[in-house]
Amino acid sequence: FERRPELYRVPPSIRFTHIYFSPDRRGETVKADAERALNQLAAPEQPPRWASELGDPFMLQYAHSLQSPQEVSHVFGQSFADALFELTPGAWQGPVESSYGHHLIQVSEKVEGQLPDMSLVHDQVLQNLLRERREKAQVQAYEVLRNRYEISITDDVALAGIEILSEMGGG
Repeated sequence: FERRPELYRVPPSIRFTHIYFSPDRRGETVKADAERALNQLAAPEQPPRWASELGDPFMLQYAHSLQSPQEVSHVFGQSFADALFELTPGAWQGPVESSYGHHLIQVSEKVEGQLPDMSLVHDQVLQNLLRERREKAQVQAYEVLRNRYEISITDDVALAGIEILSEMGGG
C-alpha cells in the first residue's frame, strides 16, 4: 500500500449538467450562440426556466452523476475532460468544446482524488501482494532450473539446424 499508492488512489470526480450547442445545426455561429446563452443564464432578472432549451438536442444525457476524468474523456474527449475539471462548482460556465460541439457547463459537485484508508482496500492490497510474491517465486524457480543445466550446441546439431532451415526456405 505504501510502496504503490497509485494503485489504490481514488481519482477525482465531478457532477455536472451541460447545455449542448451543435455545430451541425448552428454552423459558424455555434460558439457565439453558446456565449449569448451563457449571458442569458447569468442575467439575474430573467434566468430561463429550462436551461436545456437554450441549446440543441443531445444524444446523451444532460445531467451527469459523479464521473472520473477517464469516464468524462471516454464520452466527450480528453480536452473537454481537462477543461471540465478546471471549472469551479456553481454558476454556468463555458463554452467548453468537446468532440461533439460546444457546451455550457454547470458543475454541481467536485470531489478531489484521494488515497483511501488502508482498511477500505485491504483485500485488493493483499491480492496484489500475493500476486507479486507468486511472480517473484516463479522467476526464482526458473533461475534455479536454468542454472542446473548447461546447454551446448555441437557442430552436427548446428549443421542439422541449418539444413532444416534450408529445406523450409529459411536460409
